[in-house]
Amino acid sequence: MNVTEWIQVLASLATIVTILFLFFQSRMQTLSTKNQVYQNFVSNSLEIDKVLIQYPQFRKYIYGNEPLDTSNPDWDQIMSIEELIVDVVENIEVFMNEIPANRIDGWMEYVAQTRSSSAYREFKNNYSKWYKTK
Repeated sequence: MNVTEWIQVLASLATIVTILFLFFQSRMQTLSTKNQVYQNFVSNSLEIDKVLIQYPQFRKYIYGNEPLDTSNPDWDQIMSIEELIVDVVENIEVFMNEIPANRIDGWMEYVAQTRSSSAYREFKNNYSKWYKTK
C-alpha cells in the first residue's frame, strides 16, 4: 500500500468513527430531551399535589364531580388550580410519546380522571377559547 491508499483508509476510518460518534450523541440528546419532558410532567404534578395538600377541600371538584358554579366563593381559586391541571393534561397529550412506556397507563388514567371532573368541565366551559388548535 502506498501513502495515498493509507491516507484514504485512515480518512475512511475517521469518517466511520465520526458518524458513530454523531449517532451516539444524537441518541443521547434524544434520551435527555425525553427525560426532561417527563421530569416537567412530574414537577407540575408535584405542584398540583402541594396545592391540594394546602386546600384538600378542592379535591372533590378537581378529581370528582361535586357540583361547581360561579357563585362558589372559591371559584377563582379552583379555576386557577384547574388551569394548571388543564395545562398538564394538554402537555401529556402533546408529548405522550416522551412518557416512559411503563408509566403511560398511569398518566392516561390521570388525564381521564381529571377530564371527567366538574372543575375541568367548568374551566373548559369558561376558557375553552384559550385551547383551540388548528
